[in-house]
Formats: sequence, structure tokens, C-alpha cells
Amino acid sequence: MTIKNQNTIILVLCYLVVFFLVLYNINNSFFWDTVVYGSNHSSFYWSTQFSNLLLPDNMDCGVIPAFGMYIALIWEIFGRSIQTSHLAMLPFALGIVYQLYILSKKFIKPEFAGITSLLVLADPTILSQVTLVSPDVPLVFFFLLGTNSLIENKKALLTLSILALFLINTRGVLLSFCLLILDLYCNIDFKNKWRKIFISLVKRSLIYLPALAIFIIYNFYHYSQKGWVFTHEDSPWANTHKVVNSKEFLFNIGLLGWRMLDYGKVIIWIIFLGFLFTFKKQTFRLKQTRLLFFYIL
Repeated sequence: MTIKNQNTIILVLCYLVVFFLVLYNINNSFFWDTVVYGSNHSSFYWSTQFSNLLLPDNMDCGVIPAFGMYIALIWEIFGRSIQTSHLAMLPFALGIVYQLYILSKKFIKPEFAGITSLLVLADPTILSQVTLVSPDVPLVFFFLLGTNSLIENKKALLTLSILALFLINTRGVLLSFCLLILDLYCNIDFKNKWRKIFISLVKRSLIYLPALAIFIIYNFYHYSQKGWVFTHEDSPWANTHKVVNSKEFLFNIGLLGWRMLDYGKVIIWIIFLGFLFTFKKQTFRLKQTRLLFFYIL
């Protein structure tokens, strides 16, 4: 069997796994914070026929509610049901498979690109997310699309990805910042004279300006209408936004470590560090390997 056919078979298998996983869970209810993002926000826009841009304070998370608008639009076209909501995630879930495969081909030998995609997709975090009506599904898709667009220097697609990440939620804004750092690493030569560096930075900034402009305009309008941005004292999520003291900060770090252990990725990191120390001279010899390590960080 040729490498191309082998990868094609594995890719089709990945598509089928995700497709049937979404269908298998198509009757599952909204869960955890997706009750707010996937149900409450969408129900508000659907019931008001998109007549109001801003949400009521009792469900306003301080983020641009584009995800809720998207689900409400799908309801308007195909009918309001939990099944329709899950099917609305399907294009992004299948898109994650394709973008993972494209990303794998950039760093892995062709004969292992398919199996690498399958292994990454087998991660329980990804598989569990695609069963939900959650903004994290398009979030992962547009982050992967943005990464591939950045590496290939497809500016239009990168601009679209950054814009989508800004519109989804605050996590998307943070991921956009990660892409910005990766962009600087890939496309700005800081060994040049400061004038050339400045010109290069200005040119690359045009990719990010549409998303930043919409983010600023929305929050300015939000503040002018409500008198607050991101959070307010009576918000149901106010406790999660408060400033913590040093003891609470350490507690949060410990809690994060506990969650990371639960995900099981500590085993992957231990294996990786073992390879890093064993083959430290060869590890960063290739530019692709250095880029991948930087991307992981």
C-alpha cells in the first residue's frame, strides 16, 4: 500500500469516528457552561429575532456572543432542537480532523502523518469536546486553521482565524496572542536594523487589526450601554474574576497541576523530556523541530 493511500484510509477513519461520535451523542443535553453559551444565549437571540445585540446581565458573560448568535441562526434555518445544535458543531468537528492532518504533515514524515493525526485525535479532551454544543469546538478548529495559515503565510486565512477566535470568547483572544508570538518568531527577523523590524511589524499587524477593531468597538458600545465590560459586581461569574492573594494563587497553581495530571499528559511530557536529554544535540538541529517546540510552549 502506498503512503498516500495509507494516510487517506486513516484520515477517512478519523472522519468517520468524529462523525458517528457526534451522531451518537446527538440527544445529549447542554452541559456545564455550555448551558449558558449554547442554550441561554441562543434562546435569547432566537426568541427576540436578533433584535438586541446585548444580552441581559443575568446571562451576559462579558464576551462577544457570536457563538450564541450562530446557534440561533442555525435554529432559525433548521428548527430549534438539541439535535440541530449538535449538528451545528459537525462542520467544526470534521474541520478539526482535517486541520490536524495538515498540521501533522508539516512536522512528521509523510508515512506517519496519518497515524499521528489519529493519535492526537484520540486524546480524551478533544473527543469529549466534540460531543458537546460548545464554543470550544470552533475555538480548536480556528486555532488549528490559524496555525496552519501562519506557517504557510496565508494572510487572509490567518486574519479570518484571528477574527473568529476574538468573536468566540476570551479564550480565543488569549489563543490569538499565542499565534501572534508564533507569528513574530516565524516571520520577523529581529537581527535586521530596527527600521526594517518596525516596518515588518506594521505590515504583520494589519492581519490582527480587524479582530482588534471589532473587539474594541463591541466593548466600547457595551460599556456605553451598560457601564461595565467583562464583568460586574452582580455577575454570576464575579467570583471567578476576583484578584487573589498569594495563598489563593498557589492554591490555583496546585489545582491546575492536579487537572493536568488528570488529563494524563504528564506521561507524554516525561517521555519528551527523556528524549530531549538523550538526544539534546540532534533534537533542535532541524528548524521544524525548533518551531514545533516553540509552538508547544
